[in-house]
Amino acid sequence: MTNPPPECSVVRLGEASYCYHYGTFYLYDSGLKGYKTVSAPPGIFVTYLPDARKATYVGGVRYFTYADVYYRAVYVGRDLVFQVVEIKR
Repeated sequence: MTNPPPECSVVRLGEASYCYHYGTFYLYDSGLKGYKTVSAPPGIFVTYLPDARKATYVGGVRYFTYADVYYRAVYVGRDLVFQVVEIKR
């Protein structure tokens, strides 16, 4: 893929900048001179999840899942966001 969808949101984790679009993460690959899809990086925050997400409880804590990725709803200031988390089973 040369370019991510034009509607993608730029989200950052450390020094890396990802494009996020409806549950898919894209990262620029200089070797490819374009973007590639990557696994959801644990710890990254996104502002929305696709409507097809599902709520689930693990150890009494509510998470959302989409495409086998777990997200935890948290507030950053007054904004509700979703953080990618790793769930150990």
